[in-house]
Amino acid sequence: MRWSRTIVLVVGCALAGAILDPSRLRRETPGIVAAGTQPDIVLVTVDALRADHLGVYGYDRPTSPHLDALAREAAVVRDHISQASYTKASVATLFTGRLPSSHKTYTVSTSVAQSMTGHVSGNLPLTDVLDPDLWTLAGALSSAGYTTIGLTTNPFLLKDYGFSSGFQEYRFLTGAGVFASARDVSREALSRLERNDRRQPIFLWMHLMEPHSPYAPPAAIRARFPPRQPARPAVRSVIPPWLSEGGPADANYYEALYDAEIADVDAAIGEFVTGLRQRGLWQQMVFVVTSDHGEEFLDHGGFEHSNTLYDEMLRVPLFIKSPGLAPGMREIQTEAVDLAPTLAHAAGAKVPPDLAGADIAAALQRGGAADPIAFAERPGDRFAIRTREWKLISTLDGHDELFHLTVDPQERSNVAAKERAQVAQLRNRMAAVLAGAYRAGATVRRDVAPIPPRVMDRLKALGYLR
Repeated sequence: MRWSRTIVLVVGCALAGAILDPSRLRRETPGIVAAGTQPDIVLVTVDALRADHLGVYGYDRPTSPHLDALAREAAVVRDHISQASYTKASVATLFTGRLPSSHKTYTVSTSVAQSMTGHVSGNLPLTDVLDPDLWTLAGALSSAGYTTIGLTTNPFLLKDYGFSSGFQEYRFLTGAGVFASARDVSREALSRLERNDRRQPIFLWMHLMEPHSPYAPPAAIRARFPPRQPARPAVRSVIPPWLSEGGPADANYYEALYDAEIADVDAAIGEFVTGLRQRGLWQQMVFVVTSDHGEEFLDHGGFEHSNTLYDEMLRVPLFIKSPGLAPGMREIQTEAVDLAPTLAHAAGAKVPPDLAGADIAAALQRGGAADPIAFAERPGDRFAIRTREWKLISTLDGHDELFHLTVDPQERSNVAAKERAQVAQLRNRMAAVLAGAYRAGATVRRDVAPIPPRVMDRLKALGYLR
């Protein structure tokens, strides 16, 4: 069955309520902290950080000594999957516990087809605004008595675009370069924590832009990560011009810069954790580090992110340090959509029953149980569904890619033609998830706002616009 026909079927079933949304079968569980407590919660999102470039996930370069040290105090999820391969849709999912097709905050202009290329031409394109009526993690925690603070450096996560919903304080930080550095943001975060009168618990979110392109690590760190040899030649036209100007046509060159930027943001996170310890805030705090999406270096023929749904884009790190969780690697699969209900439940905040995400505390505590499916999408274009063994990527024009992750974790061999029964099974599950997303988004308002010229300049510097 072609995807164009499948989508019609899915929408029809969603409207009729004939397909059961899988999220409604997921049970609430005990939280990750002791019942009745309201610990401070710090959520750190690191832009474009793929899991397999960190030491704790098996990387062979010393990119992440401080995150590796954090792993000795935190629960770490082996397979944590983002629901989109670019910032806007994935962060909206993280905040709302909804899939992109449900929250509808995923384009940078009114044209999905144009915007999803990652390059929008013309003056003052429009970008989606998050519906202010949606439940958000920050709003739930604010209602539960938390002081809520948001610090971001990504121009797609502005207050004007709805991402401040639920935050009592929300700041877009700018720096001397393209964006504020991780140290700039973490210092501001520590300063804000120091100013708090401690009469209320704090929820603080900070979004760090390193290692997002353009990769510009400090020279001293850059020297520690020379390009691997032999070179991996890349066609010049495939390398984004904001990366390749003056650089070689070698994927290893850009990957080495990316690794150096990871080391830089890792050091900043290490300094931030030290600051929390010195202020006596660390021990009882819930501290989370994750990412919005990954990054590609010719893994599947391209660079950067947003265009595909392979694991280098979707598999991101997740560290949760909490008084109620024993440290160690959890050999499970979780989703970014689960993080908001999990943290809200831990704080005793109200969580609506119709979210796509669910509290994963029990899986984090036990580290076992049956692995759920994970879903990701480029809305209106392609969709992915993943178990820890299999992954299906399907497009609207009927093209299927099936990967047996157990034997092919790099997603090199498409076995869809040989495993038709597996394709059919996963496609049916994908349709059920989409039906739930469409049904949940039926009443979500979709609004747009123009991107101001000043923000346009920053988006161009980051490669989003040209």
